[in-house]
Amino acid sequence: MSAINSARSSVWIVLPFLVASIAGTAAFRLSMPVVAYYVRETLYSSMIEVSLLTIAFLLARALSSVIAGRIVDKVKRAIVLIVLLGFTINGLITVLYAYISSWIEAIVLRLMQGALNGFTWPTIQFVVASISPIKWRGRILATYFALGSIGLFAGDLIYSFMANMPALTILSISSLMFITSAISSVLGSISYLKEDFKEEESVEANTGSFGASSVDVHSSLLLSILIAGFTVMYMSAIVSGDFAYVYFRETLVLSRSETALILGITGFIGVIASFAVSWFSDRYSENNTLILVFGISIIAPILLLFNTLATVCISLILIGVAVKSFNPLSRKYATHFLKAATVIGLLNATGNIGRAIGQLVLGYAYDVIDAQTISLSVFRILELPLLLTLPLPALLWSATILYRRKLT
Repeated sequence: MSAINSARSSVWIVLPFLVASIAGTAAFRLSMPVVAYYVRETLYSSMIEVSLLTIAFLLARALSSVIAGRIVDKVKRAIVLIVLLGFTINGLITVLYAYISSWIEAIVLRLMQGALNGFTWPTIQFVVASISPIKWRGRILATYFALGSIGLFAGDLIYSFMANMPALTILSISSLMFITSAISSVLGSISYLKEDFKEEESVEANTGSFGASSVDVHSSLLLSILIAGFTVMYMSAIVSGDFAYVYFRETLVLSRSETALILGITGFIGVIASFAVSWFSDRYSENNTLILVFGISIIAPILLLFNTLATVCISLILIGVAVKSFNPLSRKYATHFLKAATVIGLLNATGNIGRAIGQLVLGYAYDVIDAQTISLSVFRILELPLLLTLPLPALLWSATILYRRKLT
């Protein structure tokens, strides 16, 4: 197969997964505020209980994503079954939220969704990364994650218009989106398995950079990127999951639809900006680009200390840039390793654990200190966002390793 034909085949195979990226993320995002507000305002749950919905989801996803990576590395044909069952069952579970009567029932459903998402998304990420030509891999992965973020925006936008409709109506639309994701992912997976893709590069072909004589360097690079994944996602915990909808609604005194709209719009702007970061990665250095992303991750939470609509929106955009840039960059980075699917699974796992711990810390702290502020001269700052800076030393260590020991 010529290089041009191979590239064309890759593009056609990626397309169904791009559809799934939009539909699947929109489906889950649309259901989130429905569940979050029901649990908080109807079941009168504490903030830590609201956070535990996301924590349960993330921990289940962390465990299953590693298992999925191992399975896909060993049995490629399992991809079709994984995406079919993952999205279809997710759609059925979503409708069940309309019939829950307790917090326990909600968290059981979230655990199930987390496990299913851990199987589907890392598997799709592996396929997209492995079939993308190296020259365009960063931008293709950025497009994939960007479309997922557009799905998040779409979910928030749809909810902002449907906020006063019955929960079952909203959840049924979410379920249909999951079914759409299942169909498109199955089509893409079948096409992928029919093609005989050859790796454009292998670990063996790069022994000068990280061959057998450089195992320690290679291991430290893997550890640094996993720790970075943990810390970046920990710092983004305040804008993700059920916690975000309740926290910003209560601290900024917004309506449900306004909260969803702000989260959606700022996230979308962050996505657009992240394309420039991905272009820089493809053209120059992955390592230096990752270090830039770490810098943005450090600055963003600081702005949240000043609880004004303007500073919060800027912070949300920067967090969006950091997360939306880190995800495709780290997956692209993972393709340099021998067991790429397993490394992608580990990246998903560490990121989910980081976000889950962030949700746990923030949810508990919000129940204890609420929206308390500290006086600093003429400024008053919120105490809660200070907790986002706890893993800062680990992120600085990762940046140092990536700067000193370059893989690319």
